[in-house]
Amino acid sequence: MQAGTIPKSLEKLEIQVSGKIVSQISRFGSLSRFDFDVESFHIEDEALPNPGRIQLTSYERELTFEPEDRWKFRVRLKQPRSLVNPGMGFDYASWLMSKGVTANGYIVNGSAKQIIGLDTHFSIHFDPIQTARKGFADFLATQPISKSHRAVFGALSVGIREEMDDRTWRVLRNTGTAHLVAISGLHIGLVALIFGVIGGAIWQLSSRFLGRIIKQDFKWCFALSAAIIYALLAGLTLPTQRAVSMLLIAALVTFLRRNVPPWWLLSLTVTVVLIINPLAPLANSFWLSFVAVTILICGLDLEHKSKDEIITKGGASWRHLLALIKKWGKVQSWLFVAMMPVFAIGFHQISIVAPVANLIAVPIVGMTIVPLVLLALIGWCLGLFEFAALIVKLTSFLFQYVWNYLAWLGSFQWATDKLGAPGQAAIWLACLGFVLLVLGRKLPYRSLGAIWFLPLFVSGTTALSEGEFRYSLLDAGQGLASVVQTRNHVMVFDAGASYSSGFDIGEAVVGPFIRSQDYTHIDLLLISHGDNDHAGGAKSLDREFDVRHLMASDPSSELIPPSAEHCEEGQIWQWDEVTFEVIWPYSGVDRRGNNGSCVIKVSSRFGSLLLTGDIERFAEHQLVRLSRGKLSADVLQVPHHGSNTSSTQFFIRSVDPAIALVGNGYLNRFGHPATQIKERYRRAGVPMLSAADHGAIQVDFSSSGIRLQGERAQIPRFWRDRPPSDELIYLTKPIAKTRGDILPAG
Repeated sequence: MQAGTIPKSLEKLEIQVSGKIVSQISRFGSLSRFDFDVESFHIEDEALPNPGRIQLTSYERELTFEPEDRWKFRVRLKQPRSLVNPGMGFDYASWLMSKGVTANGYIVNGSAKQIIGLDTHFSIHFDPIQTARKGFADFLATQPISKSHRAVFGALSVGIREEMDDRTWRVLRNTGTAHLVAISGLHIGLVALIFGVIGGAIWQLSSRFLGRIIKQDFKWCFALSAAIIYALLAGLTLPTQRAVSMLLIAALVTFLRRNVPPWWLLSLTVTVVLIINPLAPLANSFWLSFVAVTILICGLDLEHKSKDEIITKGGASWRHLLALIKKWGKVQSWLFVAMMPVFAIGFHQISIVAPVANLIAVPIVGMTIVPLVLLALIGWCLGLFEFAALIVKLTSFLFQYVWNYLAWLGSFQWATDKLGAPGQAAIWLACLGFVLLVLGRKLPYRSLGAIWFLPLFVSGTTALSEGEFRYSLLDAGQGLASVVQTRNHVMVFDAGASYSSGFDIGEAVVGPFIRSQDYTHIDLLLISHGDNDHAGGAKSLDREFDVRHLMASDPSSELIPPSAEHCEEGQIWQWDEVTFEVIWPYSGVDRRGNNGSCVIKVSSRFGSLLLTGDIERFAEHQLVRLSRGKLSADVLQVPHHGSNTSSTQFFIRSVDPAIALVGNGYLNRFGHPATQIKERYRRAGVPMLSAADHGAIQVDFSSSGIRLQGERAQIPRFWRDRPPSDELIYLTKPIAKTRGDILPAG
């Protein structure tokens, strides 16, 4: 069993669970997804150790789930798992584990049964809080304001971000303002400040009755109560936990009448957060918030000048305003520069316009939009629905100006700089630069620490020589996405799937990989056929990159951009002394379906590669009969993900590969690659390596031989299984073949 996950022995098994829904419901068409706290966990009549919290997906449209409902299900689970590819900035498994999720899976159709009755199990999730969250979100949904405004207001008030669509997220990401809709220290601190002032006013009015209570203590109690309630309404996420922890520690220090340096307060908060959740550092938000606070505390010289120094006789209030603007601009500039390593390492993206966007958006959202949204929430809680609706309309009117400003900034093509994955050396140099820049306040020329950030913008990819080429089979789940690179050119062969949830392999996997290799264009995007698991990501790539040429077997597919040309047997071209040849489909072959897939042979003096898409027995037979010896290749992309309908013995013998690579999803519902197919390759003496086991598999065809490298082994995690030992042997020692040696990577 991996740390913090269910045992692998339970994967694939049908398990009976009962428990409570403890999150908001994410809905994508007929799909519903939520976190579920398990109360009982059984296989037939055998009780199993309780896994705690799991994430479940239901595919039954007619089922309606709500937070705090209790259900019984039959489920199939697996350990939290991420796609592992160069350039990807988001680790899904890390994110799940940082939330305490030990497994994710799906509900077996027809097995759901709601439990009606009293909940006798203790839970930290209180029904009134969840009811209020859902109720206010439903109230916002009825208001005549734009969808983007409803989504942002729901995120700001009760932490519900499921309504945020791709367009809204794109604007926020491109402008570096996504933190505005993640309830964190900024929002919690603002609520504490507002209610602290209210508490002080109440004490002033009631000092006759509260005379024995020190005013400062009363204000802190009032502020803390409001902050904790707000954090609960926001779902008590990791950022809100951190903010409340810091407030509680600050309040304790105040009550004890101690004068504590800010950095000491920060260190104690980090300690408390790690005690509560040792896996919190797995979440990018942990680093975002604590690094930002560190910069503000240690990196900036924000001493408070006296009024007399700023406002001179003559009432130069405008000077005071200019001084504040100057200081605020300094804060944004420092945050932008010093946070570069965090964004480059964690997200592989830096917003160029972030300082300008935040300079305006943060004070307006913080000082007007958030208080108004909270006022609407309070009015709704008190039953003043018309008042709440009026406030929501007013807030929407004001927010429209901010949103137009952000949308305008984010619309520029240069608004963001999307980076490749930095190497280990670049990360360590950036950390050194950060220490010098932020912590070296007494060092001369401390600003030169930013120079050490420059390697983050330079790819560590090894350059190829003439005739050399590199093939990367990407970890794209149950689908195919791969890339062929020569010295000066790049071809994408299939772009993976797109899903109703909005997740797109082209955007999330292939695009980041292309950028990690220092390309801003794609010389050829070739889609083997029109099935979603191969073509779903094509449009996002066409939209994001300069695609100079586009080919497909069946350009009529709605998933393929309309500018695509047919690929057909006989087409041949050469890049940098590497030859590309289309050997299927022949003219007149039905291009619809798997057997119409484009088949490409890539070859040079250093080796050869055969890309087969999803061809099945018919196409394999025709290729063997008509190809006139062109099938022979050192490396084979296994047809149709290793389905029983492909990889005939005759075909394998004709190709005679040294290595077979298969693109498939972990524990996919089709059972790919089939046991019979794996045995067929084994009997032929051909090792089969799977992207599901190894992550992205990179094959270099060079003067030193053919070298393989699995990405999962390059980026180890303590909760990840290592690739199967009976397959890893082929990555760690030479394999003798008649066409040469396939050498290990590294």
